[in-house]
Amino acid sequence: MLTQEEWVQSCLSKYRWEPLPANQKWEAAHFPLPECLGGEETVLLWSADHTVQGLLQSVELDHKCFHGKANSKDLYNLEKYYPEYLELFQQLKSQFSSRNGKIGGKIGGKIGSKKIFELKIGCHAPGMASKGGKIGGKKGGKKTSAQQWQCLITDHISTPGPLACYQKARGIDTSLRIRRLDLEG
Repeated sequence: MLTQEEWVQSCLSKYRWEPLPANQKWEAAHFPLPECLGGEETVLLWSADHTVQGLLQSVELDHKCFHGKANSKDLYNLEKYYPEYLELFQQLKSQFSSRNGKIGGKIGGKIGSKKIFELKIGCHAPGMASKGGKIGGKKGGKKTSAQQWQCLITDHISTPGPLACYQKARGIDTSLRIRRLDLEG
């Protein structure tokens, strides 16, 4: 799985050569930190790329960095452009939903999250990483990397991420692919 830094850099490189798709728009993505954790810096990303950046940021920071009010837009973007991230999206929604029910008001919310980050405690302590994120990332990564997809233009077969890179490098729309269930183990 790419880091959000790697993702943003790949998007910025892509923007030099590819025009904005008709059903996309530019969005200001808080990067490297989300606004709710005090992030003020933003980078302009296409809507679909912003959706994935929010998921990667959520994994890295062990903090929900996408909004429930944008759920249908995010779901559309993932289904249309990045189906390999759908499972991660569902996993993170579930993870943060159950966590919010347990944590409650005292340490939750904007002020608590910002303070935890400033004090470098909990998941923000040096050297700490989310156990749930590591486990979930391994499970999601194994399932995603077991998938086989085929380019409808060249018939090239690969896993989701590398196939997208292959198609983009050749100027092929990444939606022109099919999942090959007969090749999955």
